[in-house]
Amino acid sequence: LVEEDIISGNLTELSDLKLLNRSAEISLVNEWEGASLYQNSHALEKFYTADNVLLFSNLDEMYQLINDTTWPTLQHSAFINSTLETNLTSQIGTLKAPDSFSWQETSPTSYVAKAKSNSEFLLVFLESYDTHWKAFVNGSQISENDHIEVNDFANGWLVNATGKITITVEYETQNLLTASVAASTILPALLIMLLIRKNIREIAHNVLR
Repeated sequence: LVEEDIISGNLTELSDLKLLNRSAEISLVNEWEGASLYQNSHALEKFYTADNVLLFSNLDEMYQLINDTTWPTLQHSAFINSTLETNLTSQIGTLKAPDSFSWQETSPTSYVAKAKSNSEFLLVFLESYDTHWKAFVNGSQISENDHIEVNDFANGWLVNATGKITITVEYETQNLLTASVAASTILPALLIMLLIRKNIREIAHNVLR
C-alpha cells in the first residue's frame, strides 16, 4: 500500500510510483485518492519451507545476496546470520524441501501446518522472532536449539521428522493467559456452587428440625 499526499505530507515520491509501474513483478491492483495498492508476485506466505540457507554477517551483505540471487532460489531460501551460535549452519547442503506443505491459521496465536517430507527442512514463520513462539511436530516440541532467527527478523525451526507430519506453532504466553482466564471464570463459579449447596443444606436442616 503506497501512500501519496496524506495529511502529514507527500509520503511517497512520484518517481517511486513510476518505478513500481515499470516493474514486471509488481502490478497495480487499485487506486484511491491518496493511495495505491500494488501486488508483489515475489512475496512469500507467512509460513514457507526452505531447503537452502544463505549466510550473511550484516544487512548490506544480505541485501547483496538478495540482489545476486534469482527468485526461484530465494523463495526456498532462508538467511541466517553467520555470527549466531547455531547448529543449523552444519545442516547446509542436507536440507530438502517437503513433497507437500500446507498451513492454516487457527487463531492469531496458533497455526497448524501439514507436510510430507523425506528429509530435514527449515520451517520459516514470518513473524518477529520471539522465544515464546513454540513449534511442535506431531505433538513433540522442537528443541529451542533448533529455533533460530532467520531473515534478520523472523522465526525458523529445523524440522527433522519425516513422513506425514503435523506441525503446530503457538505463542506460549497466550496459552498461559487462556488458562488464567479459564481459571478466573471457573473458580468463582465453583465457589458460588459450594455456597449455594451449603445454604440448601442449612435450609433443609432447619425445615426437617
